[in-house]
Amino acid sequence: MNDLTLAIAPARTYRRLASRRADCGWGAALARPAFAALLIGTALAIASTGRVTLGLVASLTLCWSFAPAWQLIAAAIVIAASPRRGVGMPRALDLFFAGHVPWSSWLLAAAAWIAAAGRPFDPAALLLSALIPAIWTPAIVFAFCRTVLHETRRGALIRTAAHQAMIRTFAATVFALAVAALPRVLRLLGQ
Repeated sequence: MNDLTLAIAPARTYRRLASRRADCGWGAALARPAFAALLIGTALAIASTGRVTLGLVASLTLCWSFAPAWQLIAAAIVIAASPRRGVGMPRALDLFFAGHVPWSSWLLAAAAWIAAAGRPFDPAALLLSALIPAIWTPAIVFAFCRTVLHETRRGALIRTAAHQAMIRTFAATVFALAVAALPRVLRLLGQ
């Protein structure tokens, strides 16, 4: 329930969660990123086949685990560079990943939408719907930087921008590789 509350009122919820001196270990810190990987695997299984089997989810989770791993690295960079944070690295990572609700919700909704349609999805509509978590997430990251990392407004804006640049550059690179963008551009330029 804290994750949903955090998505709705991030600053207030982060203040409450960060004020608890419940430090956690690395196992707890990695639980939410592992859950995000499992959620990605499940959503892709639903979207691609309309069903969920243990083997399919395990395979897709493993194949796509690089995405939450990169998110973990980007978060760790932002957190480690903050000299004012009031919690240890494991707790900070755990709190950071509690803000994954917008993307988790979008992944599940998009998978259900694709599976329910029973036909190829409209990529433009899917990308347009991704604007919701793309706008919502930086607000949560900003609240995290202000309340958990104790950054000034300017510092929180810089850290949020740096985090989003790392994540979006990674996402654009994965997309470009997936659709073979460079060979397509080179082919267009050669004609």
